[in-house]
This record gives sequence, structure tokens and C-alpha cells, in this order.
Amino acid sequence: MHFFSTLIVASAFVASGVLAHPGHDTRHEIEERAAFMKNSKRDLSHCAEKLKARGLEARAIQRRSAIAKDVREKRGLSTSAPYLRARDASSVLNTTHLSGVNYTPLTPETTLFSSNNSCILSPE
Repeated sequence: MHFFSTLIVASAFVASGVLAHPGHDTRHEIEERAAFMKNSKRDLSHCAEKLKARGLEARAIQRRSAIAKDVREKRGLSTSAPYLRARDASSVLNTTHLSGVNYTPLTPETTLFSSNNSCILSPE
């Protein structure tokens, strides 16, 4: 009986898709969409020169640079020092990111989810 009722419901869903718009022709809609896409711009590259001429890009660069400088000063970092520093290959290759904790499928959930909240937001 359960299979029969499932079959009836599935048939109703299929029939509703077929009978919802009988004789509906989508060719006109496809042509209309193609004409619209032919005349519309797909991105903002056509106005990039106007924005650059207005100085919008230069002002944005200055504003972001000032914000970065303020944040570095608040954190006590040097504002004139380069952001990147050279590292030697041996120290990079000798760094391990493997955990020293041995968890198994039988480890209790309280051990997994309540011990360290430093990397996630805990609602409690």
C-alpha cells in the first residue's frame, strides 16, 4: 500500500509539470533573452576608464592605504618596514602542522568539542 501511494504521488508531480502549461512555446522567450544579452554589458569594464579619470581608483587606494597604516600603528607595527621578509627553506620545511593529539572514533564528544575554543566560536 505504501508503494502504491508513493507511486501515485510521484505520478501527480510528473503530470503537474506536463499539464501546467500545455502548448507553451518557449522559442519567443529564448529569442527575447538572446536579443537582450546581445545588447547588454556583461561587466563593468566599459566604464573603467571613466572611473579612473574621475580619480575614484586613486582615492580608493589612498583611503585603503591610510586604513592599513592606522591599523599597523594601533598594533605597534612599523609602518615603513616591508610586509614580507625572506625565510630560509630549512625552517619552512622543518615546520610540522600535525597534531600531537591521538583521537579515535571512540573518543568522547566532550573531549572533542569542549576542550579548546580558541579556533571556533562557542555559543556557551
